[in-house]
Amino acid sequence: MTDKQWVGLGVRVSGILLGIYFIAFVIRTLSFFKHPETAANIDVTAYVVLAIIILLIVVLMIAFPLTVAGKIVPGELGGGSISSESKESIQRAILSVAGIIILAIRLPDLAYWFVYIMMLNNQEGFDGTLGPDIIAPLVTTFIEIAIALWLILGAKGIIGEIRKLRTAGTDK
Repeated sequence: MTDKQWVGLGVRVSGILLGIYFIAFVIRTLSFFKHPETAANIDVTAYVVLAIIILLIVVLMIAFPLTVAGKIVPGELGGGSISSESKESIQRAILSVAGIIILAIRLPDLAYWFVYIMMLNNQEGFDGTLGPDIIAPLVTTFIEIAIALWLILGAKGIIGEIRKLRTAGTDK
């Protein structure tokens, strides 16, 4: 198997994981609609858009794992066989898979907190301050997403990807 295929396998597994979390997100958030006092505080449009975006990501990860993996694995590693590659390329592939799995676990949390904070903002009497019981897990989620992105993007990291976008992929 090539490293791209290994990462593709990780993408598909992460897509399945994200799909399971998507189902939990929908069920957890739909429970708010059962109570009339909280249903008025939910922006249904934002909820539906968020659910559709997560569902599209799940479908892309499950249906097209090699395409997603091709965007993640650096070009110099994309075609080589894992068995013939150096220890460094194996580590990059494994860390990319780990980043994808972390991202698949934390994106539903981010969606949950988004809906939760929207509900708080729509409540009468909410003064805009969030308590430590909300801020701590929200900050943790952002930190874990940043770590996942760093793992996915590899040694170049986010700065390298921004430079690549600025130069349109040329080496200038």
